[in-house]
Amino acid sequence: MPGARTPARLATWTKDTPELKLNLSLVAEAFLQLLASGLGALALVWATVVLLGGFSTMLGTMDFWFTTAVVFVETARYVV
Repeated sequence: MPGARTPARLATWTKDTPELKLNLSLVAEAFLQLLASGLGALALVWATVVLLGGFSTMLGTMDFWFTTAVVFVETARYVV
């Protein structure tokens, strides 16, 4: 078979392969996007718990507005 994975065919994959850098950068970018998405979801959950859980009375004015902004920005990201 021409496209079969044989040991001889796998042995040709070396560090000199031109697409290796591209593949590594794409994997790194995908990982960073997954990490950022997870942290965004965590921030949304945290901000929602703070605002709706009754902890907003313990926040200062500036902290309250930053937490509110986090909720709106993250929610808009999921809706749009």
